[in-house]
Amino acid sequence: MKTETSSYFDIIIVNYNSTDCLIKCIRSLHDSLREMPATIFVQDNASCDNVDRILEYFPGISLTKNNTNLGFASAVNQALKKSSAPYLVLLNPDSFIVEGFFDSVLSYLKTHPEIGIIGPKIL
Repeated sequence: MKTETSSYFDIIIVNYNSTDCLIKCIRSLHDSLREMPATIFVQDNASCDNVDRILEYFPGISLTKNNTNLGFASAVNQALKKSSAPYLVLLNPDSFIVEGFFDSVLSYLKTHPEIGIIGPKIL
């Protein structure tokens, strides 16, 4: 686990021509996080569907636009270099987070410090 920072979660989303889904994903993150501190990193792999639109809706997002499609793992590694929160979340842009997810996960992780990774149920 990393040292404590102002954010509980760093959320990494790799995008490639899925910006419409990405906007819905980030909206669900905001609804679930409410006021919980988190940093959202979007690593875009040279999309041609105007990924800059996300900044119109969510100006606090950290958006990195790659000139080529680096693939999922390389894009995740880019964001990991900037990450400092004690907990990391990797998401695909077509994910939708239900309300209460982060409260539940954070509570569980704090009471079970031996846990290194959680794979939530995918519906």
